[in-house]
Amino acid sequence: RTGDNINGRNITVYINDIQVQKTQTTDGKLSFQYAVDNNNTFTIRAVFDGDDIYDQNETSLEYKDYIATLTSKLTVGTNGPIFVNESLIISGTF
Repeated sequence: RTGDNINGRNITVYINDIQVQKTQTTDGKLSFQYAVDNNNTFTIRAVFDGDDIYDQNETSLEYKDYIATLTSKLTVGTNGPIFVNESLIISGTF
C-alpha cells in the first residue's frame, strides 16, 4: 500500500551519495531545506530502511534542470601612469 500518509517514519536523504538529512515523516511527507553550492547535476535519494510494519523502500531523482548562478562583478585597475622598466600596482575587487 502506498499513499497512506504514514507518520513518524525515519527517512534518510542523500545528495550524490552523501547523507544530508535524516528526518521523520509528517502526514506521510518529508520536507527540509538544502543549500545548493554549485550548478552541477545532482542526484537526490531518499531511503526508508523498513520496520516491523512496512518494507524497506527507496527512490531517487537526478536533477538536471538549470540552476542559476549568483551574479559576480570583477574589476581591475592600476595605480596611475605606466612607464617602461618601472613597477606598477595592479589591484582589483570581486
